[in-house]
Amino acid sequence: RQEYSDNILMAVENEEDDFITTATAGLVYRKDSERTDAHLDGNIRHLLYIDNDQLDSTDGEIDAGWEHRATERLTLGANGSFREDSRRDQDATTTGLFVSGDREQYDLETSIGYMMTEVTSGNVTLSYDNDQIDETDNEEERDSYGINLAITRNMSRTFANTTGLLNFTYNRYLTDLTDVNGSITTLREFDSDVYQAYTGFSRQVSELYSVYLQAGISYTDSEESRTISIGSARADIPVDDTSRWGGVLLGGVN
Repeated sequence: RQEYSDNILMAVENEEDDFITTATAGLVYRKDSERTDAHLDGNIRHLLYIDNDQLDSTDGEIDAGWEHRATERLTLGANGSFREDSRRDQDATTTGLFVSGDREQYDLETSIGYMMTEVTSGNVTLSYDNDQIDETDNEEERDSYGINLAITRNMSRTFANTTGLLNFTYNRYLTDLTDVNGSITTLREFDSDVYQAYTGFSRQVSELYSVYLQAGISYTDSEESRTISIGSARADIPVDDTSRWGGVLLGGVN
Protein backbone atom coordinates (compact mmCIF):
# COMPACT_ATOMS: atom_id res chain seq x y z
CA ARG A 1 0.00 0.00 0.00
CA GLN A 2 1.23 3.45 -0.90
CA GLU A 3 -0.06 6.58 0.84
CA TYR A 4 0.79 10.21 1.53
CA SER A 5 0.41 12.07 4.84
CA ASP A 6 0.94 15.79 5.40
CA ASN A 7 1.49 15.20 9.14
CA ILE A 8 3.08 11.82 9.80
CA LEU A 9 3.69 12.50 13.53
CA MET A 10 0.27 14.10 14.14
CA ALA A 11 2.08 17.13 15.55
CA VAL A 12 0.41 20.42 16.47
CA GLU A 13 3.40 22.38 15.16
CA ASN A 14 6.24 21.69 12.69
CA GLU A 15 4.32 19.10 10.70
CA GLU A 16 6.30 16.59 8.62
CA ASP A 17 4.91 15.19 5.38
CA ASP A 18 6.02 12.01 3.66
CA PHE A 19 5.09 9.07 1.45
CA ILE A 20 4.60 5.78 3.32
CA THR A 21 4.92 2.33 1.75
CA THR A 22 3.40 -0.59 3.73
CA ALA A 23 4.01 -4.26 2.89
CA THR A 24 1.69 -6.66 4.75
CA ALA A 25 1.56 -10.45 5.17
CA GLY A 26 -1.07 -12.28 7.21
CA LEU A 27 -2.25 -15.66 8.47
CA VAL A 28 -5.76 -16.83 9.42
CA TYR A 29 -6.55 -20.22 11.00
CA ARG A 30 -9.95 -21.53 12.11
CA LYS A 31 -11.00 -24.79 13.73
CA ASP A 32 -14.64 -25.54 14.52
CA SER A 33 -15.60 -28.95 15.84
CA GLU A 34 -18.36 -30.42 17.98
CA ARG A 35 -16.49 -29.69 21.24
CA THR A 36 -13.63 -27.35 20.35
CA ASP A 37 -13.45 -23.98 18.61
CA ALA A 38 -10.12 -22.24 17.97
CA HIS A 39 -8.78 -19.38 15.89
CA LEU A 40 -5.46 -17.71 15.13
CA ASP A 41 -5.24 -14.41 13.25
CA GLY A 42 -2.01 -12.55 12.65
CA ASN A 43 -0.29 -10.09 10.36
CA ILE A 44 3.06 -8.37 10.04
CA ARG A 45 3.59 -4.95 8.42
CA HIS A 46 6.81 -3.31 7.28
CA LEU A 47 6.66 0.48 6.92
CA LEU A 48 9.03 2.47 4.71
CA TYR A 49 9.17 6.29 4.75
CA ILE A 50 10.67 8.00 1.70
CA ASP A 51 12.25 11.00 3.48
CA ASN A 52 12.09 10.01 7.17
CA ASP A 53 13.74 6.60 7.08
CA GLN A 54 14.50 6.81 10.81
CA LEU A 55 10.78 6.01 11.27
CA ASP A 56 10.96 2.77 9.25
CA SER A 57 9.60 -0.06 11.39
CA THR A 58 8.15 -3.55 11.44
CA ASP A 59 4.77 -3.71 13.17
CA GLY A 60 2.28 -6.50 13.64
CA GLU A 61 -0.44 -8.10 15.68
CA ILE A 62 -1.72 -11.55 16.58
CA ASP A 63 -4.94 -12.76 18.15
CA ALA A 64 -5.70 -16.31 19.32
CA GLY A 65 -8.65 -17.94 21.05
CA TRP A 66 -9.65 -21.40 22.23
CA GLU A 67 -12.85 -22.80 23.72
CA HIS A 68 -13.42 -26.41 24.72
CA ARG A 69 -16.57 -28.06 26.03
CA ALA A 70 -14.97 -30.58 28.38
CA THR A 71 -18.31 -32.03 29.52
CA GLU A 72 -21.97 -31.21 29.05
CA ARG A 73 -21.67 -28.83 32.03
CA LEU A 74 -18.05 -27.62 31.93
CA THR A 75 -16.54 -25.20 29.36
CA LEU A 76 -12.93 -23.96 29.30
CA GLY A 77 -11.63 -21.00 27.36
CA ALA A 78 -8.53 -18.89 26.75
CA ASN A 79 -7.78 -15.82 24.63
CA GLY A 80 -4.65 -13.82 23.98
CA SER A 81 -3.49 -11.01 21.73
CA PHE A 82 -0.31 -9.05 21.06
CA ARG A 83 0.13 -5.86 19.11
CA GLU A 84 3.09 -3.66 18.22
CA ASP A 85 2.72 -0.49 16.18
CA SER A 86 4.59 2.75 15.57
CA ARG A 87 2.03 4.79 13.63
CA ARG A 88 0.49 7.64 15.61
CA ASP A 89 -2.83 7.34 13.75
CA GLN A 90 -3.22 3.56 14.05
CA ASP A 91 -6.26 3.86 16.35
CA ALA A 92 -7.71 7.06 14.93
CA THR A 93 -10.38 5.39 12.82
CA THR A 94 -11.71 3.22 15.69
CA THR A 95 -11.22 5.36 18.82
CA GLY A 96 -10.59 8.84 17.47
CA LEU A 97 -7.37 8.97 19.53
CA PHE A 98 -3.77 9.39 18.40
CA VAL A 99 -0.96 7.38 20.01
CA SER A 100 1.87 9.61 21.23
CA GLY A 101 4.66 7.07 20.64
CA ASP A 102 5.59 3.48 19.77
CA ARG A 103 3.16 1.05 21.40
CA GLU A 104 3.29 -2.53 22.65
CA GLN A 105 0.10 -4.08 23.92
CA TYR A 106 -0.90 -7.57 24.98
CA ASP A 107 -4.02 -9.04 26.59
CA LEU A 108 -4.51 -12.44 28.22
CA GLU A 109 -7.73 -14.03 29.43
CA THR A 110 -8.83 -17.43 30.70
CA SER A 111 -12.29 -18.58 31.73
CA ILE A 112 -14.18 -21.48 33.25
CA GLY A 113 -17.92 -21.88 32.73
CA TYR A 114 -20.13 -24.38 34.57
CA MET A 115 -23.82 -25.23 34.15
CA MET A 116 -25.00 -25.74 37.73
CA THR A 117 -28.62 -26.58 36.89
CA GLU A 118 -30.82 -26.55 33.80
CA VAL A 119 -31.49 -22.84 34.31
CA THR A 120 -28.45 -21.57 36.26
CA SER A 121 -24.84 -21.23 35.12
CA GLY A 122 -21.68 -19.57 36.39
CA ASN A 123 -18.51 -18.26 34.81
CA VAL A 124 -15.17 -17.17 36.26
CA THR A 125 -12.86 -15.04 34.10
CA LEU A 126 -9.27 -14.02 34.87
CA SER A 127 -7.61 -11.31 32.76
CA TYR A 128 -4.36 -9.41 32.43
CA ASP A 129 -3.63 -6.45 30.12
CA ASN A 130 -0.38 -4.56 29.51
CA ASP A 131 0.07 -1.39 27.44
CA GLN A 132 3.40 0.40 26.89
CA ILE A 133 4.00 3.66 25.00
CA ASP A 134 7.55 4.91 24.41
CA GLU A 135 8.45 8.44 23.35
CA THR A 136 11.80 10.20 23.16
CA ASP A 137 11.67 11.63 26.70
CA ASN A 138 8.61 9.89 28.12
CA GLU A 139 7.46 6.37 28.88
CA GLU A 140 4.04 5.14 29.93
CA GLU A 141 3.16 1.65 31.13
CA ARG A 142 -0.27 0.45 32.21
CA ASP A 143 -1.08 -2.92 33.77
CA SER A 144 -4.48 -4.24 34.77
CA TYR A 145 -5.48 -7.45 36.52
CA GLY A 146 -9.09 -8.59 36.75
CA ILE A 147 -11.36 -11.33 38.03
CA ASN A 148 -15.05 -11.56 37.23
CA LEU A 149 -17.64 -13.96 38.64
CA ALA A 150 -20.83 -13.99 36.57
CA ILE A 151 -23.99 -15.96 37.41
CA THR A 152 -26.95 -16.18 35.04
CA ARG A 153 -30.38 -17.73 35.58
CA ASN A 154 -33.07 -18.35 32.98
CA MET A 155 -36.25 -16.76 34.35
CA SER A 156 -38.51 -17.49 31.37
CA ARG A 157 -40.93 -19.52 33.49
CA THR A 158 -41.84 -16.30 35.32
CA PHE A 159 -40.79 -13.59 32.84
CA ALA A 160 -40.83 -14.50 29.16
CA ASN A 161 -37.45 -14.42 27.35
CA THR A 162 -35.70 -13.01 30.45
CA THR A 163 -32.37 -13.97 32.05
CA GLY A 164 -31.28 -12.82 35.52
CA LEU A 165 -27.71 -11.51 35.84
CA LEU A 166 -25.40 -11.23 38.86
CA ASN A 167 -21.74 -10.07 38.72
CA PHE A 168 -18.90 -9.65 41.21
CA THR A 169 -15.70 -8.07 39.86
CA TYR A 170 -12.29 -7.01 41.11
CA ASN A 171 -9.81 -5.01 39.03
CA ARG A 172 -6.37 -3.67 39.90
CA TYR A 173 -4.89 -0.90 37.72
CA LEU A 174 -1.21 0.12 37.80
CA THR A 175 0.12 3.05 35.77
CA ASP A 176 3.73 4.29 35.62
CA LEU A 177 4.57 7.57 33.86
CA THR A 178 8.27 8.40 33.39
CA ASP A 179 9.38 11.84 32.24
CA VAL A 180 13.04 12.72 31.51
CA ASN A 181 14.03 16.39 31.44
CA GLY A 182 17.81 16.70 31.24
CA SER A 183 19.28 15.19 34.41
CA ILE A 184 15.89 15.15 36.17
CA THR A 185 13.75 12.01 35.97
CA THR A 186 10.23 12.04 37.37
CA LEU A 187 8.30 8.82 37.95
CA ARG A 188 4.59 9.04 38.76
CA GLU A 189 2.80 5.90 39.91
CA PHE A 190 -0.96 5.40 40.12
CA ASP A 191 -2.46 2.30 41.83
CA SER A 192 -6.19 1.61 41.98
CA ASP A 193 -8.25 -1.29 43.33
CA VAL A 194 -11.87 -1.41 42.16
CA TYR A 195 -14.53 -3.73 43.63
CA GLN A 196 -17.99 -3.97 42.05
CA ALA A 197 -21.19 -5.94 42.63
CA TYR A 198 -24.19 -5.49 40.36
CA THR A 199 -27.30 -7.35 39.29
CA GLY A 200 -30.02 -7.04 36.70
CA PHE A 201 -31.54 -8.80 33.72
CA SER A 202 -31.39 -9.26 29.96
CA ARG A 203 -34.45 -9.71 27.77
CA GLN A 204 -34.65 -11.10 24.25
CA VAL A 205 -36.76 -8.66 22.24
CA SER A 206 -36.29 -10.26 18.81
CA GLU A 207 -34.39 -13.06 17.10
CA LEU A 208 -31.40 -10.74 16.65
CA TYR A 209 -31.45 -8.34 19.60
CA SER A 210 -31.66 -8.35 23.37
CA VAL A 211 -31.59 -5.53 25.92
CA TYR A 212 -29.93 -5.59 29.32
CA LEU A 213 -29.93 -3.45 32.47
CA GLN A 214 -27.78 -3.86 35.60
CA ALA A 215 -27.23 -1.75 38.71
CA GLY A 216 -25.07 -2.10 41.82
CA ILE A 217 -22.33 -0.62 44.00
CA SER A 218 -18.63 0.10 43.56
CA TYR A 219 -15.72 0.74 45.93
CA THR A 220 -12.41 2.25 44.76
CA ASP A 221 -9.13 2.59 46.68
CA SER A 222 -6.53 4.73 44.86
CA GLU A 223 -2.97 5.78 45.63
CA GLU A 224 -0.65 8.16 43.79
CA SER A 225 3.06 8.67 44.43
CA ARG A 226 5.93 10.55 42.79
CA THR A 227 9.66 9.86 42.68
CA ILE A 228 12.14 12.52 41.52
CA SER A 229 15.72 11.55 40.67
CA ILE A 230 18.60 13.96 40.00
CA GLY A 231 21.74 12.00 39.28
CA SER A 232 22.15 9.55 42.17
CA ALA A 233 19.88 11.56 44.50
CA ARG A 234 16.29 10.37 44.87
CA ALA A 235 13.22 11.65 46.69
CA ASP A 236 9.91 9.79 47.19
CA ILE A 237 6.87 12.04 47.51
CA PRO A 238 3.45 10.62 48.52
CA VAL A 239 0.84 12.62 46.62
CA ASP A 240 -2.63 11.25 47.25
CA ASP A 241 -4.50 8.32 48.81
CA THR A 242 -8.26 8.21 48.40
CA SER A 243 -11.13 5.78 48.92
CA ARG A 244 -14.69 6.22 47.75
CA TRP A 245 -17.98 4.44 47.25
CA GLY A 246 -19.96 4.74 44.07
CA GLY A 247 -22.63 3.16 41.94
CA VAL A 248 -22.76 0.97 38.83
CA LEU A 249 -25.35 1.35 36.10
CA LEU A 250 -25.07 -0.63 32.88
CA GLY A 251 -27.49 -0.89 30.00
CA GLY A 252 -27.49 -1.54 26.30
CA VAL A 253 -28.51 -3.62 23.32
CA ASN A 254 -26.80 -6.81 22.15
